[in-house]
Amino acid sequence: GDNTPSSRTIDRIKKRYPLNESQKKKVKRYEKRYPGELGHVDTYYLPLEVSRKRKYIAALEDDCTRLSYTEVIDNVKGFTLGCFMYRAFHWFKKVYGFHFDAVMSDNGMEFKGNDEHPVEVMLKDAGVDHIYTPAYYPQPNGKVEAFFKIIQNEFIRPHTFKNIEEFKEQ
Repeated sequence: GDNTPSSRTIDRIKKRYPLNESQKKKVKRYEKRYPGELGHVDTYYLPLEVSRKRKYIAALEDDCTRLSYTEVIDNVKGFTLGCFMYRAFHWFKKVYGFHFDAVMSDNGMEFKGNDEHPVEVMLKDAGVDHIYTPAYYPQPNGKVEAFFKIIQNEFIRPHTFKNIEEFKEQ
């Protein structure tokens, strides 16, 4: 039918994934040894079906446990993300009792800037190292990207929401 991928697409997909044991051993996966060793932070825009105005989801995910702190935010400015990360750090410390050693983000202007950038200031005050993904290579931050994909496929698409308040409640 119309939804069947071409044989060329299937070949490209097969190249991405290991097919035999020797190829599987070459795949390098990592998981941090203890909670708080590394956090992944990123933002994701909400579809307009959920909110009439542009809104975003911000998430901080612990690499070891895959626990995530998530909020709906109005914009992706540095100050907003700095405040979000402060609340996220506080939540992880209060609820689970651990502190982050480092946080990984992409190179977006909401995360990266000079020493006076709100996110950089907040991380420095919290004693957290800031690691950036290589430019145009988001795979190292893939755990939080996968989290957003799950939110999109298993939560947003199958449901309809009357307004943003109902979305936040759910």
